[in-house]
Amino acid sequence: MDNITFSLVPIGKVGEDQGSPAVIVEERFRPALQELELFSHVIVVWWSDKYFEGCEYMRLGEYLAAETEYSKGHVMGIFATRSPVRPNPVCISVARIEGVRRDAGTVRLGGIDAFAGSPVIDLKPYYPCLDRAQSVRVPSYVPDWGEWCTESQP
Repeated sequence: MDNITFSLVPIGKVGEDQGSPAVIVEERFRPALQELELFSHVIVVWWSDKYFEGCEYMRLGEYLAAETEYSKGHVMGIFATRSPVRPNPVCISVARIEGVRRDAGTVRLGGIDAFAGSPVIDLKPYYPCLDRAQSVRVPSYVPDWGEWCTESQP
């Protein structure tokens, strides 16, 4: 496969709004927030740049297998994990929308598993007909996770 270089333009960063986690959108992208408040959830696509700070041994392309935190001693390929340490540290988080302020460029969230300051690449509305699956199978080392995540409530 040819080595292709991509150029990504962050639309904002992970931050805080009114004491809650939020995506802070750059001014030039704020018109794109129109009607996002009509959705209950958003998919935040973000770049895990902070995870590599202090992790010199985790240079890109070298970290292709990991011991899972959920089952000590069990090693798996990095593509079988949600770890941010991967050849391209693109991460996704589904979050409840607590509020959208277009003028301030903020999307207040119920929570997000990204570090403050992490670049946000994109926001996508969550559509239950497209973004969830039936008859899901997961490995045996996560049997207690259940079908739904717990969300913080307003």
